[in-house]
Amino acid sequence: MKKSVTLIALVTLLFMGVSVGSTHAKTINTLRGIETSYNASKKTVAFSGTVSSKKTTTHVILTYNNGKKTVANVKKGSFKVAKKFSGYKTFSLYGTNKQNKRVTKVYKITSNKYATATPTILKINHSSKNGVSVKSYWWRF
Repeated sequence: MKKSVTLIALVTLLFMGVSVGSTHAKTINTLRGIETSYNASKKTVAFSGTVSSKKTTTHVILTYNNGKKTVANVKKGSFKVAKKFSGYKTFSLYGTNKQNKRVTKVYKITSNKYATATPTILKINHSSKNGVSVKSYWWRF
């Protein structure tokens, strides 16, 4: 009898110790495959990508130079958000849940990632009366 009571007490303590002492790792959602595009006529930059969790990340927030926030909804695990800007400051991009609480880390996108110093010339008109004129160009990102 003493042996069975001792054995039951030992097994109970063992299971309590395992269940109380166990910890679970917290999963952090991420924004993946962030791509950048620039529209020169509208002076806007657009960021697109995917989220790691479609259910918990419902919005993506974009801010420029810690200014006004631009909100984009996550649809089918992907997002696209655009913002008009001037200058070469830093963009911040992060995901939130339905309660507008941040669930991803803040991604800082500096001007080195969305702009370059030299344009890429697409078309040159050599038959101009005043010499060479550039018809169109774009900034490489």
